[in-house]
Amino acid sequence: MKTIGLVGGMTWKSTLEYYRIINEHINSKLGRFHSAKIILHSIDFELIYSLQEIGQWKEITEIIAEASLSLESQGADFIVLCSNTIHKVADDVEKSLNIPILNIVDVTAKKIGEKGFTNIGFLGTKFVIEDGFFEYKLKSEYGIKVIMPDINDINYINSVIFEELVNGIVYNESKKKIFNIINNLIKKGAEGIILGCTEIPQLIKQSDTMISLFNTLDIHASAAANMALRDV
Repeated sequence: MKTIGLVGGMTWKSTLEYYRIINEHINSKLGRFHSAKIILHSIDFELIYSLQEIGQWKEITEIIAEASLSLESQGADFIVLCSNTIHKVADDVEKSLNIPILNIVDVTAKKIGEKGFTNIGFLGTKFVIEDGFFEYKLKSEYGIKVIMPDINDINYINSVIFEELVNGIVYNESKKKIFNIINNLIKKGAEGIILGCTEIPQLIKQSDTMISLFNTLDIHASAAANMALRDV
């Protein structure tokens, strides 16, 4: 079994879900008392968020690279960045490593491709949406068109993520408003919806709707477990 290097803490609540899903997946495949081989480097999210707010991505890249190199030196076979937003720096970080980063966009694109969808709605932080790296990679490498919310909806989603979900707060009113945004994306042609923030699954579940949801946290964590087991 390969050793997974998790760069977590962004936030610690979603990192808990990564740990749970990976271990449940490993145990379901191998049985008995098996669990994943994981090394975790947990980062203080206050620092990362403060740097995101002022656009200091060079500093963020250095922090994530340092964490990833530490995991590599401890024996990790590949790296999992436990955040959608942080994948903005994934390619630059990977250049400093001798081991691969399992990219959340790639594994999400694979799941969308399995459904045969080519038009996908997106919910995520303003950092991801405004930068466009997730959207660009899906379009340029996989031919998937991403339909984004309008600016007011982007700001609303961002406030729910950082004022509520990162603190573990879930309001029914917020859930209703997010589903109104989802319905608007469907009207614009979305065949499915990417939950492009690892906090959003606290609020939005597949059991709540008939449209296909692509929970990037679950997809990414499950892919990490599969990668760890590839040669078992």
